[in-house]
Amino acid sequence: MLHFRSVVLALLLVTPGIPAFAAGPDLSGQWTLLPKESDDPEKALKGLGIVRRAPHLYPEEAGGRPRDSTEARYFAQQEILKAKRAAATTADVGLIGNLLGAEKIGINDQGATVDISFDDALRRSLKPSEGGPVYSAKGAEYTRDPMGETLSWRRDGTLQIETILAPRGKMQETFRLDPGANRLIIDIVIENPDWIIPAKIRRVFAPASAR
Repeated sequence: MLHFRSVVLALLLVTPGIPAFAAGPDLSGQWTLLPKESDDPEKALKGLGIVRRAPHLYPEEAGGRPRDSTEARYFAQQEILKAKRAAATTADVGLIGNLLGAEKIGINDQGATVDISFDDALRRSLKPSEGGPVYSAKGAEYTRDPMGETLSWRRDGTLQIETILAPRGKMQETFRLDPGANRLIIDIVIENPDWIIPAKIRRVFAPASAR
């Protein structure tokens, strides 16, 4: 009976349409930023903050009639001025700045758990699932830190990290190694309901021993 079960299990693993997920590459190591191959976070975040325009660019009287055109033009100009100021300002992302600006990353990849430190200023502990995100009623698959609630999984040789940010917004990170395992590439997408478009940032690292 034991032999029969082993044969059935082997057939299931190789049967088309039934995926057998293998653990992704080991990301463990000390990694140092390659600035010339990486995006500048400050430039990527510049101008993302926008001014939410009110339904009317100028106040109305109690009867719903707009005030004189001089006052209307004044409020319209104020809105334009605020928009220009916002466009020249780098969006404030709080603690995420420690992640985006990190020049040294330490990773301890144990398969079922992954611990990541960013310049020793930010530490994260993950519990990635295999093949894709896993959701449960209790939410035990999430890890929590000051940035928010994080779900992680491995897929196609990558480590995927999705964080519901506090107080709002979402961040998606993709960790992968280049074919020669000489580069750690991190692609980051940050979404915020106050931004017109998401921020997309790539950071590239080399093994610290190679620098």
